[in-house]
Amino acid sequence: MEYKVVYFHPDVKDIDGASGAASQLEVLINKYAFEGWEYYRMEGMRVELIPTGCNAIGKQNQQHQTKNLQLVVFRK
Repeated sequence: MEYKVVYFHPDVKDIDGASGAASQLEVLINKYAFEGWEYYRMEGMRVELIPTGCNAIGKQNQQHQTKNLQLVVFRK
């Protein structure tokens, strides 16, 4: 079995609310279904952003940032 994991961040306006997010998720699921992928589930993941390269210059004491991601998992 193959899996594909896709980052999902709905761009929702106040007037759209939860139905706007659901609609964007539906579009994403249908797009991958057309390519032969079956929606499996949605997962949350916390990642720690660590400054590196040019962005890290002068930021040695800067704390790492944590971000919560929503990932959509498909399978074949």
